[in-house]
Amino acid sequence: WVLLGIFGAGIAFSYFITTIQNSIFYRFGQRFKNQNQFLKKPFSFVSCLDSSLIESKITDAVEVDMLFDPELSQLKNIRWNSTYHIKNFHTQKDYGASLPFIQEIRQEFISKNSRLVISSGLSWKELFSLIPDNRTKVAFSEVFADFYFDFIPLKPENTTLNESLSNEDLLQKLRKRKSFYANIWSELNFDERLACYSFAMEGFFNPAQSDTLSSLNQKGVVIPKTDSSQENTAKDTWTEWQLFSPMFRKFILSHVTEKEAEEFKKFEKRFGNSSLIQISIVSFVLICFALIGIFDRNFFNEAYAYLTGSLGLLGSVYALLNRGLSGIKFGKSES
Repeated sequence: WVLLGIFGAGIAFSYFITTIQNSIFYRFGQRFKNQNQFLKKPFSFVSCLDSSLIESKITDAVEVDMLFDPELSQLKNIRWNSTYHIKNFHTQKDYGASLPFIQEIRQEFISKNSRLVISSGLSWKELFSLIPDNRTKVAFSEVFADFYFDFIPLKPENTTLNESLSNEDLLQKLRKRKSFYANIWSELNFDERLACYSFAMEGFFNPAQSDTLSSLNQKGVVIPKTDSSQENTAKDTWTEWQLFSPMFRKFILSHVTEKEAEEFKKFEKRFGNSSLIQISIVSFVLICFALIGIFDRNFFNEAYAYLTGSLGLLGSVYALLNRGLSGIKFGKSES
């Protein structure tokens, strides 16, 4: 009976570990592969956290930087069969201010067989969510209705040399590129910063953030550890993921402000499930001890076995009820 109890506990423990692994290690499935299709489209909107990557792909373009030319004065005279690149579109104070002019020159781009590439550190979806006025949102979506949307991911920096650097060497290299990582961090939204911060601290992702993690994957902030030539792209394959650069992880750990860290903790405490996972693990351990006690009376007596099992079951019931009731809202919803 003792061996049978241990065998049953082992099977239950293996099933439990598999369930936990499948829950906390997010599967992206097949990797997002950018084919630079935007280079063949007349109108395209490209999201990239590093504008130099876009510039390297469209070297012959007439570049208009909205950070220095918000009025788009360089687009007054459009040349025949030329490519125009409007960069830093996300730096505008009012995202609706440039819409009338872009809409006005569309026909001229078409008649002169020219191409227009608009690049931004924020995705189109993020820009759209930042527009407070509904009418401006309608105009914003109308102007970009026939644009082709694409992502250019960051260039990975997880080389063998970088991963083997000591903590002091990482800090020294970080000082040289601090502004680069600060720019990337500033162009991530709250959910993306939270996911990166949690991964930098704990080493795994929250599966409830699937949309956020897919966005980070498209932007190249999160990459697979395995080599692309060896990667199995099957949907049910578990793959280990990491940040694109060990220096970026070091930047997060050393430069996140106390205010940001406190906001992350409050958000996780309110919406996270780490406490429930801890309760579930403790409950499972107690139930295993109870099973061993029932089958082996020498381990501890029957009363202790049932008491331990009851405590484990209470923890499991609490976790299930808390998860089920968390979706029920009482009173007025917060804006």
